[in-house]
Amino acid sequence: MSKSAPREIELKLRLTPEEMEAALAGSALLALREEPRRRRLRTVYWDTADAALSRNGMALRIRDLGDARVQTLKAARDAASALLDVLEDEQPIAADRPNLDRIRDRNLRAAAAGAIGRRRLRPVFETDIDRREWTLSGEGGSTLFLAADKGTIRSGERISPICELEIEIREGSPADVFALARDVLGDQPLRLETRTKAERGFHLAAGRDITAPTAPETARLPGLTAGMTVEEGLRAALRSCLRQIAVNALACRENGDAEGPHQLRVGLRRLRSVLRIFRPVSDGDGARHLAAEAAWLAGEAGPARDLHVFGAEIVVPARALDPEAPDGQTGYDRLEAARSIAAEAAHARLAAALDDPRTPALILGLGIYAEGAGWRAEPDAPEDRAAACEADLAHFASGALDRLWRKVDKRARHLADLDEAERHELRKSLKKLRYGADLFAPLFPAKRVRTWVKSLKTLQDVFGYLNDVAVARALLADLAPPDSADGTLSRTHGLVLGVHAGRADAAWSEAQSRWRRLARTKPFWD
Repeated sequence: MSKSAPREIELKLRLTPEEMEAALAGSALLALREEPRRRRLRTVYWDTADAALSRNGMALRIRDLGDARVQTLKAARDAASALLDVLEDEQPIAADRPNLDRIRDRNLRAAAAGAIGRRRLRPVFETDIDRREWTLSGEGGSTLFLAADKGTIRSGERISPICELEIEIREGSPADVFALARDVLGDQPLRLETRTKAERGFHLAAGRDITAPTAPETARLPGLTAGMTVEEGLRAALRSCLRQIAVNALACRENGDAEGPHQLRVGLRRLRSVLRIFRPVSDGDGARHLAAEAAWLAGEAGPARDLHVFGAEIVVPARALDPEAPDGQTGYDRLEAARSIAAEAAHARLAAALDDPRTPALILGLGIYAEGAGWRAEPDAPEDRAAACEADLAHFASGALDRLWRKVDKRARHLADLDEAERHELRKSLKKLRYGADLFAPLFPAKRVRTWVKSLKTLQDVFGYLNDVAVARALLADLAPPDSADGTLSRTHGLVLGVHAGRADAAWSEAQSRWRRLARTKPFWD
């Protein structure tokens, strides 16, 4: 007889051993005066030689509890969320090898068997965890499970440490997961771990360093589907923003890659756009607070990104075109030295913002708002908000995209006469339209979406370059003032501006041509 597998929804927090003990000692757990249950968990993960289960988003394990063994098959559900959301089939087993017949969920059993085919299963890696666990009650009668795990992942001779908190919702709203994380962490840093132990184990088995700094991550757009309600679409979009913000905030802490500040800023801008697009539902103090905090953090990340673009995409191309640049200490070298000092200060500014309590409050507050449907709890919510939440998402998307398009069309009138400030406002409107188009794309015919979005993207890229040139003029005035006593620096200032002034004129002509082409293209939502 088949039984549907339950969902496991949890949040993982990565800490150092010292941070974990400080969090547990200073949290609300002390008020419970409840000793944790302690267990040692030895677990072996199985897969085929070519990782067929892992490639299909599944993990098969056997856990030795000392007096019993448990076989578990997990299948990931939502890759665009900061929460780990999986289907889980867990059954007792006597043997120390997997038995697919023990999987009671028919769909999971068929998926695993189909992925494995005729291949043989083999042990790939194992974990050895000392766990302390608590069962807690959240607000509104929810039941939460908190586990503090310390141990190792081992694959052959490779070994890597584990130190993390898991917060799982057993009953109630996932919003309580974020609320408990806020209470437990206190002043400890927030590092959301978006990888399961299984994912890290397979990476280790493949020879990758799973303790390497977190890499920047582009947006994982939610897979919106026909038949969704507006509320479901809003929640999925907010989950996607939360993941991009949380992962890239961590990447900025751990990784010097310039893409980190860029993707963090994109995630924050996407959040503000989503709240604006869904304003008929999300309007309220909670949404306005999140948008204001996102604007603050994006402003703190901006200078680091701008200074990178200035060096790599403005100065370097200009230097390559200068046949008279002398060897040695040229104006370019002095400009780069000044840019490097400014960039170091910008990264320090961003690091301070990430250490500010406002940043974890934003991330966890967004989780509470998204998972707890904070828009419904607004004290000034209109009477028809419930009806707006339950409305058809595809119909809403058409109207939302049409509103975004009309704003772009209005700003683009008399395009040839726009001054720099007006071009900047048009660029921002195009960006908001792009965020909306990317978000709602799955609700419309793929071919029409692809053609239209391609035209929008090329136009947006041209406006992006024009904005980079405008920002570069301001940075040059700060880093290499033209009236400087240093003649080589003054010469560099003029040449960089000259190169990009010519390119900007050509780009502006191209922008006008591309706009006329886009304006003649029928929108995919129409």
